[in-house]
Amino acid sequence: HTMASSGCLVVGITPREDNVPLDADQSVMASWGMKKHREDIREIVDVVQSVTGKPYDILGHSLGAICALDYAATYSDKLETVIALDVPSFDPEVQTNMMLCAGMALGAYGTLMAGGTYAEHSIADYKWLLQMSALYPAADSGMPRATLGLPGNFTLDGLLHFSLIFSSYLPGVITELTGLPQEWPMVLGNAAGHYDFALNPTNDSFGLTQINVDELRLAATEIGSGSAPLALLRDYTAAIAGMETYTIDWSGIEENVIWVNAQLGMGAQTYGADLVREAGNTNVTVHVIPGYGHADVVFGTNAAEDVWQQFVPRAGCRVAMGIR
Repeated sequence: HTMASSGCLVVGITPREDNVPLDADQSVMASWGMKKHREDIREIVDVVQSVTGKPYDILGHSLGAICALDYAATYSDKLETVIALDVPSFDPEVQTNMMLCAGMALGAYGTLMAGGTYAEHSIADYKWLLQMSALYPAADSGMPRATLGLPGNFTLDGLLHFSLIFSSYLPGVITELTGLPQEWPMVLGNAAGHYDFALNPTNDSFGLTQINVDELRLAATEIGSGSAPLALLRDYTAAIAGMETYTIDWSGIEENVIWVNAQLGMGAQTYGADLVREAGNTNVTVHVIPGYGHADVVFGTNAAEDVWQQFVPRAGCRVAMGIR
């Protein structure tokens, strides 16, 4: 809405996995890595360009951001600006621990895929939790608080808020093999907020700082399956760590680059921007938004002022391709 009001023709590109039902054969996603997603973007761009012929920008958030950067490294034509929202990129000389985690995660994805697991469903879990917590906020979630040294189970609403605020601690598909949380690159969580525990879980106090949770519930109704191909997560892991199994040609990004991370999301992990600069591109800006979580940069009540003003004025009246 913010970019449209600035005069852009906004075209949203949803990932192909949104159309795969959770009960379908997940092996269809076995080869859906970053290259497949990059070429999907190209196909949509070609269609839009055949009609408008206008300059365009590419904007992506999270996995969409790494795909946007990969696209900009591969194609140019009338692309003018690539905008990456909250995606990490590690400095191998400084972030040695993150590089170690990346190697572990990469190995886990290979093992899982070799064993017949092809997708991860945490977004689908969030979608379910957003819906159920709206209907039965005080209901017992069945998720114990024992790991936190507290009695009782989270309520559904409590579990939702805890999961959003402390996303970087939650287990996922790679945890059993690696001991790592699913969102291991994340500083803290998807949403900034507070969570104060009580002896009785029904008395827990919590809230989000930037997001109206009802906005997330509305957005969740528009999400498809909520699946993410492990092939995509595998390539994402390699790309953010600069590993050989999937690399981004940072020297190929000659367009304007605006990299905006959230302090509590992916933080100041923006090494890829340095690599673009080192390749000779001087039109690179980096912003880290204080007090914002990973999803806050998109859904935050004040995101238009706090986040989007970093790049909307530069967008001008042209086409904006948004990748989720």
